[in-house]
Amino acid sequence: MSASLLTELLQFSRYNRIANRVLYAFCAGIPEDALSQAHPKTGESILGIFNHILIVDRDWMNRFTGVTEENAPRGSMLHDDFSALRDARAKEDERIEEFIESLSIAFLSSQFRYKDSDGNFHQDPADRLVVHMFNNQTHHRGRIELLLTELGKQPSALDFHILLRG
Repeated sequence: MSASLLTELLQFSRYNRIANRVLYAFCAGIPEDALSQAHPKTGESILGIFNHILIVDRDWMNRFTGVTEENAPRGSMLHDDFSALRDARAKEDERIEEFIESLSIAFLSSQFRYKDSDGNFHQDPADRLVVHMFNNQTHHRGRIELLLTELGKQPSALDFHILLRG
């Protein structure tokens, strides 16, 4: 484990915050009924996917930080109101950045035992799980982009290197 992983994770946390800010700002210009509209094939909505990302991020952050409070079940709508969801996302992104800034090589080198959303226990390398958290966010933002494209909307590029360029 090296300091270069810590540097990369700091970049991932910064990218995550910027990408969310860009995507939420874009979606703020779309009527809420369109954001809540279920896709005809998957049944998912943009608002639903945004909520899912927040739920999963809170799950991982609670696990990483030792918070034992139960989070909302997957598939829940934490916020039906886009503005409230946007505020909650910004707070969670701040929490993620603070956590990443406090990480140590010792934590990232450890085996991390956790309970998944189905109640099963697992043990995996901590560094792999932190990277997974960021990868999962990127995957779901891509799904939101696809739904936006199907609505005839094209958000700004969310490419890692472009957003970090400033």
